[in-house]
Amino acid sequence: MENFLVPIGGGNEIGASCYFYIVDGVKFLVDSGIRFSNREPFPDFELLKSLAPEIDAIFITHAHVDHCGSIHILSELYPDTPIYTTHETAQLLSLMVEDAIKVRHIKSRNSEEEWKEYRLLDRALSRIERRDFFDKVTIGSVEFTLFPAGHILGALSLGVHYGESSFLFHSGDISISPQKTVGGAFIPDERADLLVCESTYLYSKKRFERESIELNFFKRVRETIERKGKVLIPAFALGRAQEILLILSEGMERGELPPMTVYVDGLAREVSKIYESLLNRRFFNYYLQPAPSRRG
Repeated sequence: MENFLVPIGGGNEIGASCYFYIVDGVKFLVDSGIRFSNREPFPDFELLKSLAPEIDAIFITHAHVDHCGSIHILSELYPDTPIYTTHETAQLLSLMVEDAIKVRHIKSRNSEEEWKEYRLLDRALSRIERRDFFDKVTIGSVEFTLFPAGHILGALSLGVHYGESSFLFHSGDISISPQKTVGGAFIPDERADLLVCESTYLYSKKRFERESIELNFFKRVRETIERKGKVLIPAFALGRAQEILLILSEGMERGELPPMTVYVDGLAREVSKIYESLLNRRFFNYYLQPAPSRRG
């Protein structure tokens, strides 16, 4: 059988990342995300079933829902297929996909369809096989290695060894530079016969200097506080919000920001609690506080 790759979602779009591979006869899928547009939210699972009535393995690169938000639907289509990801992603994925289901059914809350998806998610979570970075998974003649991708906590890149000496590298969302919550990506020192890489900033000529961005951020915050104003910081709940929390905390510790109370609300509050437990590092303190939960 020929080796080949088919984007079931993603490819030339943002969202619904889902890549089907056949390598040395082993059929595997990388990611199962959702779209954020008004289009069909899920990857083209009908196409996938026509290509592969059975799949040998599913790998989830990280817990952003454009990469994992439809894992419960996919898992129901392939109930006997193992799902591999890192310990951190497995824990974060549960919260993120549950929230995505809630948001998608916001206009029909507590519908039977919504509760059906929660039940599917519970079944999918029970089948996840958690792995550490640099662990190997062997299926037939193909060996998979989980490399750290940076990006967010638990994010992985997938290395695939096959044949006598062939190597495929699927980057997932990748960040070379270290952050406050995660280190930079690990790039294996070997030639890839096929590189499948995310390209968010591929055509951007702008280079982002983190230090200058942080200094400008501090300046804007100070100016607002001095005017007796309030600072509102919209941030992605997973990854970006935790980076900003640590930046604010360190800025106050160094005296670059005045002491002030920072409230963390929404999904970022719950994600930050998971980060605290996984990293054994405090994200909340006297100044950084989870906003009170709102019911109803």
